[in-house]
Amino acid sequence: MEQLGRIEKLRSQQPKTIDAQRIAPFASVEVSRPSSGASLDEIKARNEARQAEIAAADRYAAANVPLRYRATKTVPKSQRWAEAHRKLSELTARAGSIVILTGAHGTGKTHLACDIIKGYCATGSARYETWADIGRRWREAIVSKDGESERRVLTELDRPSLLIIDEIEVGKDGEFADRNMRELLDRRYRNLKTTVLLSNLSPEALEARLDPSVLSRISETGGIIVCDWASFRGAA
Repeated sequence: MEQLGRIEKLRSQQPKTIDAQRIAPFASVEVSRPSSGASLDEIKARNEARQAEIAAADRYAAANVPLRYRATKTVPKSQRWAEAHRKLSELTARAGSIVILTGAHGTGKTHLACDIIKGYCATGSARYETWADIGRRWREAIVSKDGESERRVLTELDRPSLLIIDEIEVGKDGEFADRNMRELLDRRYRNLKTTVLLSNLSPEALEARLDPSVLSRISETGGIIVCDWASFRGAA
């Protein structure tokens, strides 16, 4: 009788409503409730799996992934794109790695990076940002003349286990932008947080643009993935 009571208690703890579409990228079990004949261990395992799926979906919802790049499953755009996806997965699995995705417009760099976010959210936190948005937040913090606000921006960007920064070549703040990029990447490197940088610049232009210390950390922990295939935009 005690065992039956525990089973009913566990069954009653199941979420009353489940947004199947929201948890679809992370679902490993059916959405339906367990059968009346399920054992205590089966119900407990199912509850834990469902709670993990919901937690992953919540992390994904908070990751700031643009709507255009949200998908329930990975659909390779080409064989070379799929190879780049595998390489990016390998490099970002290293704690504290810094990886650059570079290539012309329309080669699927943002799609690649955002798909990696989905995988990260299964167990940890991730965040998508553009360098323009980050720079805007930093400038607003400086205008406020509150040193604590500027530090808060840095702390927020250091929080996720994976940080994607898109369009790192966009911005006209010169030395200010370079200093903040260096400080952010150095902090995440020291804290073993993984960072992926996206750019439309060539590898040679990037090498000239980035600080030598940043290039050294990229060489040590991650690498550069060159997306040099044709644009997918307008392709049949």
